[in-house]
Amino acid sequence: MGLAILLASGRLVPRLVQRQCLTVSDNLLIISILDVIGLFITDTMTYHLGGMSEEETEIPLSQVIALKKARSHAPLVRWRRRS
Repeated sequence: MGLAILLASGRLVPRLVQRQCLTVSDNLLIISILDVIGLFITDTMTYHLGGMSEEETEIPLSQVIALKKARSHAPLVRWRRRS
């Protein structure tokens, strides 16, 4: 992840220093960097809350609620079944 951000900033920093307009590909690069950072943060939170362990462990109810909140905010669109 660090190498990817370093390489991406190697392209973006000179354009910003020279005050050039950012292209569509530059904007997509910025969005992908933010996406990688967000994925790393949520994976780290899930790991610390015990959501990635294979074994069943006893964890406090407050951590279970926090883990459920993190999982429920992940999808941007929720589809409902029509009966």
